[in-house]
Amino acid sequence: MQTVIHIPKKQMVESLYMRLKDILQREAKANTIAIGDRLLPEMELAKKFHVSRNTLRKSLAQLESEGLILRFPKKGTFLTHLPVSDHKDEPVIGVNFFYQNGGAIDVSPHILSGILDEAQKSGVRLMFLDERAMTSFPAEINGIIFIKPPEPDIPLYKQIVSGSIPSVCIGKKISSKVGYVGVDNFTEAKRGVDILYQQGCRKIGFWGNVPVSGHAKLRYDGYVAGLKEVNLPLQKKRLCFFQFGKNPFQQTRDFLLKTDADAIFVALAPILFFLIYSMNQLKIRIGEDIKLFCFDDLHSIFMDAPSIYYTAMPLREIGACALRYLSNKYKLKNTIPILDQTFSAEICCSKSS
Repeated sequence: MQTVIHIPKKQMVESLYMRLKDILQREAKANTIAIGDRLLPEMELAKKFHVSRNTLRKSLAQLESEGLILRFPKKGTFLTHLPVSDHKDEPVIGVNFFYQNGGAIDVSPHILSGILDEAQKSGVRLMFLDERAMTSFPAEINGIIFIKPPEPDIPLYKQIVSGSIPSVCIGKKISSKVGYVGVDNFTEAKRGVDILYQQGCRKIGFWGNVPVSGHAKLRYDGYVAGLKEVNLPLQKKRLCFFQFGKNPFQQTRDFLLKTDADAIFVALAPILFFLIYSMNQLKIRIGEDIKLFCFDDLHSIFMDAPSIYYTAMPLREIGACALRYLSNKYKLKNTIPILDQTFSAEICCSKSS
């Protein structure tokens, strides 16, 4: 004797709705369906899924209520929105985009653009966070991208540097257990000196932060190594280190009055402005009297004035790389090596019109 199982109509409608939604998701991912496409006629869909037209219409009504389709009597059913996958296996990556760095020049929106593009391609969900306010690692997050390096005094710093929180830091290596992606400050600084040397400069000065640690030290060390590589002397009168608390315009003016430099290596964009202002006040022509090279992506912050050489960094690619790593780390259950990738920068110069 055959047992007949009766499925309640409400359960049948819900089941068909989920199947239809799943098919739309799979076809959207496979690029076999696009916004504006017309679905099969109701009669064919009902026959395909072995349901009544009434059951089918109730399922389609649910899809329509979510804004995925539009139905027009006697004309058909049209896809109006690509369904967002609700699969639980998609990673959620946190990004500390809200952290601001004391008024410094901010290139993070360009890095974020790369992160957003990659997230859209790979189906990763993003959550913007402020790591300073986090006292515990959110269970729903599978990793963190630090566009700005985390400060040592935040509550989760020890967990981050120990590697217990999957994370990537852009632009700064904070631990051997934390992923890193950025540019090689030392090597690119050497290239900056070489560019000035190729332009005929033989008295290359330096204007930057005191080289104690971090980027400041790497860029200064690269500058020194660059001079050595082309057999140029390192002279005190061609060096000027930014001193906090003192008038920056006066600092650069005093430097320009005493130096004999025919070119100046500027270690970062925020202090470039002070130098340009002082040069204008002293009627020193940029590119003619003194050539300038700035170790920062001036184009991304709209400071690429004519005749100034600068490093154009692949900021979008750096952001995309960070997201791909954390996504793959999650999907492959932490079996991939710690990310340690360095991108090359491009030396550019905006020409005068």
